Amino acid sequence: MANFAVDPQKCTACGLCVRDCPISVLTMAGGQVRPLNDNCLWCGHCQAICPTGALTLHTPADYPSQDIEEYDPATFQVDPATLLRSFKFRRSVRHFTAQPLPPQVVRQVLEAGRFSPTGVNRQDVRYIVLERERDIVQAKIMRLFRFIARTLAPLAPCLHLPMDLKKLARAKDDFLFKRAPTVIVVTASSEVDGALAAANMEQMAHSLGLGALYVGFFTHLANWNWPLRRYLNIPWNQKIVACLALGYPAVRYQRTVARRQAQVDWR
Repeated sequence: MANFAVDPQKCTACGLCVRDCPISVLTMAGGQVRPLNDNCLWCGHCQAICPTGALTLHTPADYPSQDIEEYDPATFQVDPATLLRSFKFRRSVRHFTAQPLPPQVVRQVLEAGRFSPTGVNRQDVRYIVLERERDIVQAKIMRLFRFIARTLAPLAPCLHLPMDLKKLARAKDDFLFKRAPTVIVVTASSEVDGALAAANMEQMAHSLGLGALYVGFFTHLANWNWPLRRYLNIPWNQKIVACLALGYPAVRYQRTVARRQAQVDWR
Protein backbone atom coordinates (compact mmCIF):
# COMPACT_ATOMS: atom_id res chain seq x y z
CA MET A 1 0.00 0.00 0.00
CA ALA A 2 3.02 2.29 -0.43
CA ASN A 3 1.47 4.32 -3.28
CA PHE A 4 -1.90 5.10 -1.72
CA ALA A 5 -3.99 4.90 1.40
CA VAL A 6 -7.69 4.07 1.70
CA ASP A 7 -9.94 5.31 4.49
CA PRO A 8 -12.08 2.24 5.32
CA GLN A 9 -14.74 4.48 6.86
CA LYS A 10 -15.27 6.26 3.54
CA CYS A 11 -14.59 3.48 1.02
CA THR A 12 -17.79 1.90 -0.36
CA ALA A 13 -15.95 -0.76 -2.40
CA CYS A 14 -17.58 0.57 -5.57
CA GLY A 15 -14.57 -0.48 -7.65
CA LEU A 16 -14.45 2.71 -9.76
CA CYS A 17 -10.77 3.25 -8.99
CA VAL A 18 -9.94 -0.33 -9.98
CA ARG A 19 -11.76 -0.06 -13.32
CA ASP A 20 -10.33 3.36 -14.14
CA CYS A 21 -6.66 2.62 -13.43
CA PRO A 22 -4.99 2.96 -16.87
CA ILE A 23 -2.34 0.30 -16.18
CA SER A 24 -4.44 -2.02 -13.99
CA VAL A 25 -2.31 -1.97 -10.85
CA LEU A 26 -5.35 -2.05 -8.53
CA THR A 27 -7.67 -4.89 -7.60
CA MET A 28 -10.53 -5.48 -5.18
CA ALA A 29 -9.89 -8.20 -2.61
CA GLY A 30 -11.99 -8.91 0.46
CA GLY A 31 -14.01 -5.77 -0.10
CA GLN A 32 -10.87 -3.59 -0.08
CA VAL A 33 -8.79 -1.91 -2.76
CA ARG A 34 -5.37 -3.52 -3.06
CA PRO A 35 -2.29 -2.88 -5.23
CA LEU A 36 -1.16 -5.66 -7.56
CA ASN A 37 2.35 -4.22 -7.96
CA ASP A 38 4.37 -1.01 -7.55
CA ASN A 39 4.05 0.20 -11.16
CA CYS A 40 1.89 3.20 -10.20
CA LEU A 41 2.21 6.18 -12.58
CA TRP A 42 0.84 8.64 -10.00
CA CYS A 43 -1.57 9.82 -12.69
CA GLY A 44 -4.24 10.37 -10.02
CA HIS A 45 -7.16 8.73 -11.82
CA CYS A 46 -7.99 6.63 -8.75
CA GLN A 47 -7.97 9.62 -6.43
CA ALA A 48 -9.90 11.82 -8.85
CA ILE A 49 -12.70 9.31 -9.53
CA CYS A 50 -13.39 8.22 -5.95
CA PRO A 51 -16.92 9.49 -5.15
CA THR A 52 -16.32 9.65 -1.39
CA GLY A 53 -12.72 10.89 -1.30
CA ALA A 54 -11.63 7.70 0.44
CA LEU A 55 -8.38 7.27 -1.49
CA THR A 56 -5.26 9.37 -0.92
CA LEU A 57 -2.43 9.01 -3.40
CA HIS A 58 1.10 9.10 -1.96
CA THR A 59 2.67 11.16 -4.73
CA PRO A 60 6.34 12.20 -4.82
CA ALA A 61 7.43 15.23 -2.82
CA ASP A 62 7.39 17.56 -5.86
CA TYR A 63 3.63 17.08 -6.38
CA PRO A 64 2.05 20.03 -4.48
CA SER A 65 -0.89 18.96 -2.34
CA GLN A 66 -2.61 22.30 -2.98
CA ASP A 67 -3.16 21.19 -6.58
CA ILE A 68 -6.05 19.03 -5.39
CA GLU A 69 -9.43 20.76 -5.71
CA GLU A 70 -12.93 19.35 -5.45
CA TYR A 71 -14.80 19.46 -8.75
CA ASP A 72 -17.35 22.26 -9.10
CA PRO A 73 -19.15 22.38 -12.47
CA ALA A 74 -19.96 26.05 -11.97
CA THR A 75 -16.28 27.02 -11.98
CA PHE A 76 -14.56 24.13 -13.76
CA GLN A 77 -16.67 23.90 -16.91
CA VAL A 78 -16.19 26.26 -19.88
CA ASP A 79 -19.15 27.02 -22.11
CA PRO A 80 -18.42 25.18 -25.41
CA ALA A 81 -19.70 27.97 -27.66
CA THR A 82 -17.52 30.54 -25.89
CA LEU A 83 -14.52 28.22 -26.01
CA LEU A 84 -14.94 27.67 -29.76
CA ARG A 85 -15.24 31.41 -30.38
CA SER A 86 -12.02 31.90 -28.43
CA PHE A 87 -10.28 29.40 -30.73
CA LYS A 88 -11.70 31.17 -33.78
CA PHE A 89 -10.57 34.62 -32.65
CA ARG A 90 -6.97 33.81 -31.68
CA ARG A 91 -4.34 35.36 -33.95
CA SER A 92 -0.57 35.07 -34.14
CA VAL A 93 0.61 38.43 -32.79
CA ARG A 94 3.77 39.99 -34.23
CA HIS A 95 3.54 43.47 -32.74
CA PHE A 96 4.01 43.94 -28.99
CA THR A 97 4.15 46.87 -26.60
CA ALA A 98 7.29 47.39 -24.52
CA GLN A 99 5.38 46.70 -21.29
CA PRO A 100 6.99 43.80 -19.40
CA LEU A 101 4.86 40.91 -18.23
CA PRO A 102 4.30 40.66 -14.46
CA PRO A 103 5.79 37.45 -12.98
CA GLN A 104 2.37 36.27 -11.81
CA VAL A 105 1.05 36.46 -15.38
CA VAL A 106 3.96 34.39 -16.71
CA ARG A 107 3.36 31.85 -13.93
CA GLN A 108 -0.29 31.48 -14.98
CA VAL A 109 0.83 30.70 -18.52
CA LEU A 110 3.31 28.14 -17.19
CA GLU A 111 0.61 26.55 -15.02
CA ALA A 112 -1.43 25.89 -18.15
CA GLY A 113 1.56 23.96 -19.48
CA ARG A 114 2.13 22.11 -16.21
CA PHE A 115 -1.40 20.70 -16.18
CA SER A 116 -1.30 19.55 -19.81
CA PRO A 117 -1.49 15.79 -20.39
CA THR A 118 1.68 13.79 -21.00
CA GLY A 119 2.12 10.22 -22.18
CA VAL A 120 2.27 7.71 -19.28
CA ASN A 121 2.28 10.75 -16.98
CA ARG A 122 5.92 11.53 -17.87
CA GLN A 123 5.65 15.19 -16.87
CA ASP A 124 9.10 15.85 -18.27
CA VAL A 125 8.18 18.99 -20.23
CA ARG A 126 10.64 21.78 -19.41
CA TYR A 127 10.18 25.53 -19.75
CA ILE A 128 12.96 28.07 -20.31
CA VAL A 129 11.74 31.62 -19.71
CA LEU A 130 13.86 34.16 -21.59
CA GLU A 131 13.64 37.72 -20.33
CA ARG A 132 17.05 39.01 -19.13
CA GLU A 133 18.87 36.79 -21.66
CA ARG A 134 16.32 37.10 -24.44
CA ASP A 135 18.50 39.32 -26.62
CA ILE A 136 21.59 37.13 -26.08
CA VAL A 137 19.78 34.01 -27.27
CA GLN A 138 18.10 35.89 -30.10
CA ALA A 139 21.45 37.20 -31.41
CA LYS A 140 22.98 33.71 -31.35
CA ILE A 141 20.21 32.30 -33.54
CA MET A 142 19.97 35.30 -35.85
CA ARG A 143 23.62 34.99 -36.84
CA LEU A 144 22.89 31.45 -38.04
CA PHE A 145 19.58 32.52 -39.59
CA ARG A 146 21.19 35.28 -41.68
CA PHE A 147 24.00 32.95 -42.79
CA ILE A 148 21.50 30.36 -44.05
CA ALA A 149 19.43 33.05 -45.80
CA ARG A 150 22.53 34.44 -47.59
CA THR A 151 23.61 30.93 -48.60
CA LEU A 152 20.23 29.99 -50.04
CA ALA A 153 19.46 33.36 -51.65
CA PRO A 154 21.01 32.42 -55.06
CA LEU A 155 18.74 29.34 -55.14
CA ALA A 156 15.57 31.31 -54.34
CA PRO A 157 14.06 31.01 -57.88
CA CYS A 158 14.26 27.23 -57.63
CA LEU A 159 13.05 26.93 -54.04
CA HIS A 160 9.74 28.78 -54.52
CA LEU A 161 9.76 30.01 -50.92
CA PRO A 162 7.02 32.40 -49.70
CA MET A 163 9.66 34.84 -48.46
CA ASP A 164 12.40 37.11 -49.77
CA LEU A 165 15.70 35.47 -48.77
CA LYS A 166 17.74 38.55 -49.66
CA LYS A 167 15.61 40.60 -47.31
CA LEU A 168 15.85 37.97 -44.58
CA ALA A 169 19.64 37.94 -44.94
CA ARG A 170 19.61 41.58 -43.82
CA ALA A 171 17.07 41.11 -41.02
CA LYS A 172 17.76 42.73 -37.65
CA ASP A 173 17.98 40.64 -34.49
CA ASP A 174 14.51 41.67 -33.32
CA PHE A 175 13.03 39.99 -36.42
CA LEU A 176 12.98 36.72 -34.49
CA PHE A 177 11.10 37.52 -31.26
CA LYS A 178 9.36 40.67 -32.57
CA ARG A 179 10.43 42.59 -29.43
CA ALA A 180 8.18 40.46 -27.24
CA PRO A 181 9.27 40.99 -23.61
CA THR A 182 9.02 37.31 -22.66
CA VAL A 183 9.89 34.21 -24.64
CA ILE A 184 9.20 30.67 -23.40
CA VAL A 185 11.09 27.76 -24.92
CA VAL A 186 9.29 24.42 -24.45
CA THR A 187 11.40 21.26 -24.46
CA ALA A 188 10.37 17.63 -23.97
CA SER A 189 11.39 14.09 -24.80
CA SER A 190 8.03 13.67 -26.57
CA GLU A 191 7.05 16.19 -29.23
CA VAL A 192 3.38 15.47 -28.54
CA ASP A 193 3.76 16.25 -24.83
CA GLY A 194 5.56 19.51 -25.57
CA ALA A 195 3.08 20.55 -28.25
CA LEU A 196 0.09 19.92 -25.97
CA ALA A 197 1.70 22.07 -23.27
CA ALA A 198 2.50 24.87 -25.73
CA ALA A 199 -1.06 24.87 -27.11
CA ASN A 200 -2.56 25.15 -23.63
CA MET A 201 -0.11 27.91 -22.75
CA GLU A 202 -1.03 29.87 -25.86
CA GLN A 203 -4.73 29.68 -25.03
CA MET A 204 -4.03 30.79 -21.46
CA ALA A 205 -1.97 33.69 -22.79
CA HIS A 206 -4.87 34.87 -24.96
CA SER A 207 -7.29 34.54 -22.03
CA LEU A 208 -4.97 36.85 -20.07
CA GLY A 209 -5.09 39.48 -22.80
CA LEU A 210 -1.63 38.65 -24.13
CA GLY A 211 -0.46 38.20 -27.67
CA ALA A 212 1.42 35.02 -28.56
CA LEU A 213 3.52 33.89 -31.48
CA TYR A 214 5.01 30.49 -32.25
CA VAL A 215 8.57 31.28 -33.37
CA GLY A 216 9.17 28.42 -35.78
CA PHE A 217 12.49 29.74 -37.08
CA PHE A 218 13.94 29.53 -33.58
CA THR A 219 12.61 26.02 -32.96
CA HIS A 220 14.08 24.58 -36.16
CA LEU A 221 17.47 26.27 -35.95
CA ALA A 222 18.04 25.95 -32.20
CA ASN A 223 17.51 22.19 -32.19
CA TRP A 224 20.63 21.76 -34.33
CA ASN A 225 22.66 24.47 -32.62
CA TRP A 226 24.55 22.44 -30.01
CA PRO A 227 26.40 25.41 -28.46
CA LEU A 228 23.03 27.09 -27.89
CA ARG A 229 21.52 23.90 -26.50
CA ARG A 230 24.40 23.72 -24.03
CA TYR A 231 23.93 27.40 -23.18
CA LEU A 232 20.24 26.72 -22.43
CA ASN A 233 21.12 23.51 -20.55
CA ILE A 234 18.81 21.37 -22.69
CA PRO A 235 19.33 17.64 -21.99
CA TRP A 236 20.50 15.49 -24.91
CA ASN A 237 17.29 13.42 -24.79
CA GLN A 238 14.97 16.43 -25.09
CA LYS A 239 13.95 18.38 -28.15
CA ILE A 240 12.92 22.01 -28.47
CA VAL A 241 9.27 21.52 -29.37
CA ALA A 242 7.99 25.10 -29.39
CA CYS A 243 9.03 28.67 -28.76
CA LEU A 244 6.37 31.16 -27.67
CA ALA A 245 6.93 34.90 -27.83
CA LEU A 246 4.57 36.61 -25.37
CA GLY A 247 3.65 40.19 -24.64
CA TYR A 248 0.84 42.71 -24.60
CA PRO A 249 -0.34 43.17 -28.20
CA ALA A 250 0.23 46.50 -29.92
CA VAL A 251 -2.53 45.64 -32.42
CA ARG A 252 -6.23 44.96 -31.99
CA TYR A 253 -8.13 42.51 -34.15
CA GLN A 254 -11.82 43.16 -34.70
CA ARG A 255 -13.24 39.91 -36.05
CA THR A 256 -12.62 36.28 -36.89
CA VAL A 257 -11.59 35.13 -40.38
CA ALA A 258 -12.59 32.25 -42.66
CA ARG A 259 -10.78 28.91 -42.69
CA ARG A 260 -10.87 25.94 -45.06
CA GLN A 261 -13.46 23.29 -44.30
CA ALA A 262 -12.06 20.49 -42.19
CA GLN A 263 -10.89 17.44 -44.10
CA VAL A 264 -12.83 14.70 -42.31
CA ASP A 265 -13.13 11.07 -43.34
CA TRP A 266 -16.17 9.59 -41.57
CA ARG A 267 -15.91 5.81 -41.40
